[in-house]
Amino acid sequence: MSGGLLSAIFDCLHYRVPVVLGVVSAVTARLEVQYRAPIPVGGRVRFEARLVQRRGRVFESRAVALLPDGRVAAESTATYVEVPVEQLPRLPR
Repeated sequence: MSGGLLSAIFDCLHYRVPVVLGVVSAVTARLEVQYRAPIPVGGRVRFEARLVQRRGRVFESRAVALLPDGRVAAESTATYVEVPVEQLPRLPR
């Protein structure tokens, strides 16, 4: 699996953490990925994510990609910031 695709999956996974906690909108402030082992294309991977810390509108989370044998293929940390919906940019009509 390409590293870029894996980082995009982690980004989406980290976004789910504040959403599960009831946040309507949050943006990525920081995303780090550490690649530990190759993931074969078409291979199975289990992803897990958890909240590490919340400080007001700031969420820090950690996620892992696990191979079927339990080895960590990659791990990631991220910081998301809650953004009020009214502050989100809108496309011109």
